[in-house]
Amino acid sequence: MVNALPVIAVGTVVNPTTCGTSTGSIQITGSGTGTINWSGTSTGTLNSVTLPTTINSLAAGSYSVTFTNASGCVSNMVSQGLNDPTPPSTPTVSAGGPATFCSGGNVVLTSSSATGNTWSTGETTQSITVSASGSYAVTFTNVSGCSATSLATVVTVNPTPVISVGTVTNPTTCGTSTGVIALNGSGSGTVDWSGSAVGSMNGVTLPASITGLAAGSYTIVFNSSAGCVSNSLTQVLTDPTPPAAPTISASGATTFCQGDNVVLTSSSATGNTWSNGETTQSTTVLISGNYTVTFTDVSGCSATSAQTLVTVNALPTVTFGTLTDMCDYNAAISLTQGSPAGGVYSGNGVSGAFFDPALSGLGVSTLTYDYTDANGCSASATSDVLVDDCLSLNETTVSNISVFPNPTTGIITIDPNGTEISAIAVYDYAGKLVYQDKKTSSVEPKMIDLSNLAEGVYNVRVTTESSVVNTPVVINR
Repeated sequence: MVNALPVIAVGTVVNPTTCGTSTGSIQITGSGTGTINWSGTSTGTLNSVTLPTTINSLAAGSYSVTFTNASGCVSNMVSQGLNDPTPPSTPTVSAGGPATFCSGGNVVLTSSSATGNTWSTGETTQSITVSASGSYAVTFTNVSGCSATSLATVVTVNPTPVISVGTVTNPTTCGTSTGVIALNGSGSGTVDWSGSAVGSMNGVTLPASITGLAAGSYTIVFNSSAGCVSNSLTQVLTDPTPPAAPTISASGATTFCQGDNVVLTSSSATGNTWSNGETTQSTTVLISGNYTVTFTDVSGCSATSAQTLVTVNALPTVTFGTLTDMCDYNAAISLTQGSPAGGVYSGNGVSGAFFDPALSGLGVSTLTYDYTDANGCSASATSDVLVDDCLSLNETTVSNISVFPNPTTGIITIDPNGTEISAIAVYDYAGKLVYQDKKTSSVEPKMIDLSNLAEGVYNVRVTTESSVVNTPVVINR
């Protein structure tokens, strides 16, 4: 007997009610009793079932089903798919800054969904803060349990470079840029330095050296090609040991009057540069100021002395007013024409602060006024005074007064012939007073000894109460 093959078909299909659950079912229609077998997303068997029957607890997926009846005959195969509820839209990830940064930094990644997030890090907030390299994604799960996962966002964290100072070479001579600072580290980038000098080296691969540096303090950083900044280093370079500071000695007082000077001398015989620009060991100073000397040794290193203050006091301004012409028989006058007051007068006919024309002699006499101020500085001024014999009606060469012998070898006699004499004066040919007698008051003849005078013509002036008599006398031996 030949048994007919059973025929089955798909009846009612129920999809899972929530994503990821086994709540779906497939009804198999037909007739007969036997065994149901299925395969695909899952496999299973239902024994001793009578068609129609339902396969329950199926998850979303694709299934192939056959029925074997009690006679061992196998039915046709039917296929059926089950679907989860409609999945949500795929979430997106936005970065709050660059996703590539240096160690120590971070970036905030934010899901486009406010809730239902599960990040690849396990965090379930809308935003996460990332500080390590990696690929980051977020999965959104809706109320039906259905989920969608974003594309991965790649975060790259570049390491912060670390540098240290290697060999340091100080400048070989003072004031030169021959110093070197070596840097240890790894990576390529740019070396920047600031401080006593500012500079940069681009395209450098560490370790590297900064050359051409003068003495001073330098702050150094390294910027990697990834834009990461290293730790900061400070290194000091020093010139060779400077020489001892020179000292200055002065040849005399450093405070003096205009017109004087002082010689300043350095304790160093060579290598000197004075603040006035001179380069000798000694400098002669005429002007007020602070003076220093800088000594520079063979290494180009220098040291500067302490300041020496030189004070040059100005000379006082001295004037001597005009003097009135005088007759030789006028009384002595007080000298007050000098300014500032307090100075000293000198010259022919000057005695203390008085000028006596009878002492100066005939002609022009130049008087001098010397003044010294509180600083000890002196200046002078001059003024001329004319002393005349003032021949007039009261001054004559004709009278009853006799002078003899004339010529004489040196002794003369003056006979007033009864006229009282009050003064006698003798002047040489240049008008210089060579003899004077102011104490005479007599009507008697008076003998005068002129033997000490040289040969020549002299003027004998005899003053009476009413006149002045001038008599030329020749001394001839």
